[in-house]
Amino acid sequence: TTSDQGFLINDNNNATVDVPGHVGIFGSTFPGVTVQDNFNGAFTFADLDINNTTTNQTGIFATNNPGSTLNITGGVIDSGAATAVDIDNTDLGITLTSVSSSGGAAAGIDLDTTTGSFTITGDGGGLNGSGGNISNTIGPGIVLNNVTDVSLSAMDIDNNLGSAVDGQDVDGFQMDGCNIGTPASGIDPTLH
Repeated sequence: TTSDQGFLINDNNNATVDVPGHVGIFGSTFPGVTVQDNFNGAFTFADLDINNTTTNQTGIFATNNPGSTLNITGGVIDSGAATAVDIDNTDLGITLTSVSSSGGAAAGIDLDTTTGSFTITGDGGGLNGSGGNISNTIGPGIVLNNVTDVSLSAMDIDNNLGSAVDGQDVDGFQMDGCNIGTPASGIDPTLH
């Protein structure tokens, strides 16, 4: 399935959405996937590719989903100058190959008050940027606040005016094969 309109899951109780095949969203004028205001739901994408580089729209936006889980088992997200992944108050089971954002006022990845796991794998080749690029933000490249189990591999995080990763109350953090360039000041998290 391919689309330029994005995917909206909004205002549901006890709903289950399972998308087993590939979903490609290209040049959406809205966030690629929006999941908001759902209660006790389960939303699963097997293979999600979002490329909004021509429209500079958020890739994945999820907010206010108490008791709901967003599962993504694979995919590539590139949002151009917008935030690539912006998620709060949602349980996660997300594994992506690559996430990229090329700048803007907000962080490239912003996770706030999430449980479960968020993983970027890259292609397994080590320090090669295959996990995506977060660059040119006016603050931190990646913001983590009150989150669990974040793993970032093979990413380039550079030319951000703040820290590469700014974390508060992060329980479980791993970074492997990532390149942190200038002028970002590195990692500034409260991690354990």
